[in-house]
Amino acid sequence: MRQCLRFIAAQPWGDPAARERDIVHAMNWIRHRPEWRRVEITRKGSGAQLRRRSAAQFVIICAYFKPTKLRPKGLVSIRAIRHRRVRDVFLGVRDTSGEAPPQYG
Repeated sequence: MRQCLRFIAAQPWGDPAARERDIVHAMNWIRHRPEWRRVEITRKGSGAQLRRRSAAQFVIICAYFKPTKLRPKGLVSIRAIRHRRVRDVFLGVRDTSGEAPPQYG
């Protein structure tokens, strides 16, 4: 996210505070509706099902792990934030091997 906001700040027309609000708003939207968007890619290593959500000129790539005994509310994992002009926003998205990353808080 910081890299995206630095890019915006470097532009003469940039408004990094507004773009940060857009990104945070989209993250909250994802948190409350994690399965609303369709799965676009399933990672072989972790089984993470990647979805995307637009936030101004950016795209948020996320994975949703359904509720389990250890995570009764499920888990949303933001995997990347990319500029929407990137040819393949899923390329290079980091994957974890095994299960979902640990839940904090």
